[in-house]
Amino acid sequence: MLQRSYNGIIFLNDSIKRVIGVFLYLPPQKSSYMSTSPITQDKNSYKIRNWKEYNKSLCQRGSLTLWLEDSVLQEWESTSKKKKEVGEQTYSDSIIQCCLLMKINYRLKLRQSTGFMQNLFMLMGKSDYAVPNYSTLCRRQKSLPVAIRNRLVSGEKLAIGIDSTGLKVYGEGEWKVRKHGWSKHRTWRKLPICIDLDTQEILSVELTGNEEDDATVASKMLDGKTGNILRFHGDGAYDKFGFREVLGGGIEQIIPPPKNAVIQKANGKKPLPDGRWNT
Repeated sequence: MLQRSYNGIIFLNDSIKRVIGVFLYLPPQKSSYMSTSPITQDKNSYKIRNWKEYNKSLCQRGSLTLWLEDSVLQEWESTSKKKKEVGEQTYSDSIIQCCLLMKINYRLKLRQSTGFMQNLFMLMGKSDYAVPNYSTLCRRQKSLPVAIRNRLVSGEKLAIGIDSTGLKVYGEGEWKVRKHGWSKHRTWRKLPICIDLDTQEILSVELTGNEEDDATVASKMLDGKTGNILRFHGDGAYDKFGFREVLGGGIEQIIPPPKNAVIQKANGKKPLPDGRWNT
């Protein structure tokens, strides 16, 4: 009978104890490049020490505070008491806008928005206020005139940033192009977006073709609107002489220059690369 001992020696018959071979058992080892375990790196862990303030901030996240303008409540009160005439709208635009703002802020459906406003007025002791139903909200929101404030023109002190993204309107998928190359012409559009860096609010948007560079489009977006801008942030695509002149010296320009950039000389001429001379 063949037996294998734990030390790797094979014996034939326990009674004879004659060694007929030696077998070295080496377990299979996984190569390091085949390892599927994630590589963990030491991270600087943030330790919370102000537990009292942190606890209050977590509780504050669930607080609910609503401010309704007195003019809106007065319109609501007059609407509830007024008798509707034939062909006249029951609810004013401000009432519809108030309901839709609640819908957007709390991510509600139209029916849920109606129930939310009814319950809110019940808690305020104004259960007699009439709330527009969901069909009225759906119909009126399509034609509701909304005044959008242009903060670039209104004279506010802003810190802005501009960047653009690409929108493909025709062509193949990116995975197919990376894997097998392109076989059809792809058509792109560029979407430059200007935002307020403090509030993340979108201030201006343009849609251009792929042939215009980012600095030229940004110059058009900020034409005549740079009087109250404090700071501008942008990537290297906006490091152009013409665009920097549009911003002017009164705006802090946070734009990374290229690696081979040199300081402009005092004579106002553009610096020449090394090894080239005026002729």
